[in-house]
Amino acid sequence: MSANALPSDPTEELRELRQQVDRLKRDNESLRERLRCEELNHRIALETRDEASHETVQQTVPAAVDARVQETMPELVDARVQEIMPGLVNARVQELVPVLVDAEVQKLMPELVKIATAEAQEVTIAEVQDAQRMAVEEREKRERVEERPRGFEQFKDLFRDKNTRRT
Repeated sequence: MSANALPSDPTEELRELRQQVDRLKRDNESLRERLRCEELNHRIALETRDEASHETVQQTVPAAVDARVQETMPELVDARVQEIMPGLVNARVQELVPVLVDAEVQKLMPELVKIATAEAQEVTIAEVQDAQRMAVEEREKRERVEERPRGFEQFKDLFRDKNTRRT
Protein backbone atom coordinates (compact mmCIF):
# COMPACT_ATOMS: atom_id res chain seq x y z
CA MET A 1 0.00 0.00 0.00
CA SER A 2 1.34 3.38 -0.97
CA ALA A 3 1.16 6.55 1.01
CA ASN A 4 -0.89 8.39 -1.68
CA ALA A 5 -3.29 5.60 -2.30
CA LEU A 6 -6.57 5.70 -0.60
CA PRO A 7 -7.57 2.74 1.37
CA SER A 8 -9.86 0.57 -0.61
CA ASP A 9 -11.12 -1.35 2.33
CA PRO A 10 -10.67 -0.05 5.84
CA THR A 11 -11.07 -3.51 7.27
CA GLU A 12 -8.36 -4.80 5.05
CA GLU A 13 -6.11 -1.94 6.03
CA LEU A 14 -6.88 -2.50 9.68
CA ARG A 15 -6.05 -6.17 9.32
CA GLU A 16 -2.76 -5.28 7.58
CA LEU A 17 -1.96 -2.78 10.27
CA ARG A 18 -2.72 -5.35 12.93
CA GLN A 19 -0.49 -7.81 11.12
CA GLN A 20 2.23 -5.19 10.99
CA VAL A 21 1.75 -4.45 14.68
CA ASP A 22 1.87 -8.17 15.46
CA ARG A 23 4.96 -8.55 13.30
CA LEU A 24 6.53 -5.52 14.99
CA LYS A 25 5.61 -6.92 18.42
CA ARG A 26 7.17 -10.27 17.45
CA ASP A 27 10.20 -8.49 16.07
CA ASN A 28 10.35 -6.36 19.21
CA GLU A 29 10.03 -9.46 21.40
CA SER A 30 12.62 -11.23 19.32
CA LEU A 31 14.95 -8.25 19.59
CA ARG A 32 14.38 -8.07 23.34
CA GLU A 33 15.14 -11.80 23.59
CA ARG A 34 18.25 -11.33 21.51
CA LEU A 35 19.26 -8.38 23.68
CA ARG A 36 18.75 -10.49 26.82
CA CYS A 37 20.81 -13.25 25.26
CA GLU A 38 23.50 -10.74 24.29
CA GLU A 39 23.54 -9.34 27.83
CA LEU A 40 23.65 -12.84 29.25
CA ASN A 41 26.43 -13.80 26.86
CA HIS A 42 28.27 -10.63 27.77
CA ARG A 43 27.90 -11.40 31.50
CA ILE A 44 29.01 -14.98 30.89
CA ALA A 45 31.99 -13.72 28.90
CA LEU A 46 32.90 -11.30 31.70
CA GLU A 47 32.53 -14.00 34.34
CA THR A 48 34.49 -16.44 32.21
CA ARG A 49 37.16 -13.83 31.67
CA ASP A 50 37.15 -13.04 35.39
CA GLU A 51 37.37 -16.73 36.22
CA ALA A 52 40.11 -17.18 33.65
CA SER A 53 41.88 -14.15 35.06
CA HIS A 54 41.35 -15.49 38.54
CA GLU A 55 42.69 -18.89 37.53
CA THR A 56 45.61 -17.22 35.79
CA VAL A 57 46.23 -15.13 38.85
CA GLN A 58 45.95 -18.19 41.06
CA GLN A 59 48.41 -19.98 38.86
CA THR A 60 50.86 -17.17 38.27
CA VAL A 61 50.76 -15.25 41.54
CA PRO A 62 52.00 -18.10 43.74
CA ALA A 63 54.80 -18.77 41.27
CA ALA A 64 55.68 -15.08 41.17
CA VAL A 65 55.46 -14.81 44.93
CA ASP A 66 57.59 -17.94 45.34
CA ALA A 67 60.16 -16.54 42.93
CA ARG A 68 60.22 -13.21 44.77
CA VAL A 69 60.41 -14.95 48.14
CA GLN A 70 63.26 -17.14 46.89
CA GLU A 71 64.97 -14.03 45.60
CA THR A 72 64.55 -11.89 48.72
CA MET A 73 64.38 -14.51 51.48
CA PRO A 74 68.14 -14.78 52.12
CA GLU A 75 68.40 -11.01 52.48
CA LEU A 76 65.29 -10.86 54.68
CA VAL A 77 66.50 -13.73 56.83
CA ASP A 78 69.99 -12.25 57.10
CA ALA A 79 68.56 -8.88 58.08
CA ARG A 80 66.22 -10.44 60.64
CA VAL A 81 69.01 -12.63 62.02
CA GLN A 82 71.29 -9.61 62.32
CA GLU A 83 68.47 -7.79 64.07
CA ILE A 84 67.57 -10.45 66.61
CA MET A 85 70.82 -12.41 66.97
CA PRO A 86 72.33 -10.33 69.78
CA GLY A 87 69.17 -10.70 71.85
CA LEU A 88 68.94 -14.41 71.13
CA VAL A 89 72.61 -14.99 71.89
CA ASN A 90 72.39 -12.96 75.06
CA ALA A 91 69.28 -14.81 76.20
CA ARG A 92 70.85 -18.17 75.39
CA VAL A 93 74.08 -17.21 77.18
CA GLN A 94 72.09 -16.09 80.22
CA GLU A 95 70.27 -19.40 80.09
CA LEU A 96 73.36 -21.57 79.62
CA VAL A 97 75.97 -19.85 81.79
CA PRO A 98 74.69 -21.23 85.11
CA VAL A 99 74.35 -24.70 83.62
CA LEU A 100 77.82 -24.57 82.06
CA VAL A 101 79.36 -23.18 85.22
CA ASP A 102 77.69 -25.88 87.31
CA ALA A 103 78.89 -28.57 84.90
CA GLU A 104 82.43 -27.17 84.89
CA VAL A 105 82.45 -26.91 88.70
CA GLN A 106 81.20 -30.50 88.97
CA LYS A 107 83.89 -31.60 86.55
CA LEU A 108 86.61 -29.64 88.37
CA MET A 109 85.37 -30.30 91.91
CA PRO A 110 87.73 -33.21 92.66
CA GLU A 111 90.69 -31.15 91.43
CA LEU A 112 89.47 -28.10 93.37
CA VAL A 113 89.16 -30.22 96.53
CA LYS A 114 92.71 -31.53 96.02
CA ILE A 115 94.01 -28.00 95.49
CA ALA A 116 92.13 -26.69 98.51
CA THR A 117 93.35 -29.61 100.62
CA ALA A 118 96.92 -29.08 99.45
CA GLU A 119 96.66 -25.36 100.15
CA ALA A 120 95.21 -26.07 103.56
CA GLN A 121 98.02 -28.53 104.23
CA GLU A 122 100.57 -25.99 103.02
CA VAL A 123 99.02 -23.42 105.34
CA THR A 124 99.01 -25.94 108.15
CA ILE A 125 102.62 -26.92 107.43
CA ALA A 126 103.59 -23.28 107.20
CA GLU A 127 101.77 -22.55 110.45
CA VAL A 128 103.46 -25.49 112.13
CA GLN A 129 106.82 -24.40 110.78
CA ASP A 130 106.14 -20.83 111.94
CA ALA A 131 105.08 -22.12 115.34
CA GLN A 132 108.17 -24.31 115.55
CA ARG A 133 110.43 -21.43 114.50
CA MET A 134 108.73 -19.14 117.01
CA ALA A 135 109.10 -21.80 119.72
CA VAL A 136 112.79 -22.17 118.91
CA GLU A 137 113.25 -18.41 118.93
CA GLU A 138 111.37 -18.18 122.22
CA ARG A 139 113.44 -20.95 123.74
CA GLU A 140 116.66 -19.35 122.50
CA LYS A 141 115.51 -16.06 123.92
CA ARG A 142 114.72 -17.66 127.26
CA GLU A 143 118.07 -19.38 127.23
CA ARG A 144 119.77 -16.06 126.56
CA VAL A 145 117.77 -14.49 129.35
CA GLU A 146 118.62 -17.41 131.61
CA GLU A 147 122.28 -17.16 130.63
CA ARG A 148 122.36 -13.50 131.45
CA PRO A 149 121.53 -13.92 135.04
CA ARG A 150 124.21 -16.59 135.38
CA GLY A 151 126.65 -14.38 133.57
CA PHE A 152 125.45 -11.46 135.58
CA GLU A 153 125.83 -13.45 138.76
CA GLN A 154 129.35 -14.40 137.72
CA PHE A 155 130.10 -10.79 136.91
CA LYS A 156 128.62 -9.81 140.22
CA ASP A 157 130.68 -12.42 141.92
CA LEU A 158 133.79 -11.13 140.20
CA PHE A 159 132.93 -7.60 141.11
CA ARG A 160 132.34 -8.65 144.70
CA ASP A 161 135.61 -10.51 144.73
CA LYS A 162 137.41 -7.39 143.58
CA ASN A 163 135.58 -5.34 146.13
CA THR A 164 136.32 -7.77 148.85
CA ARG A 165 139.95 -7.82 147.90
CA ARG A 166 140.18 -4.07 148.24
CA THR A 167 138.69 -4.05 151.55
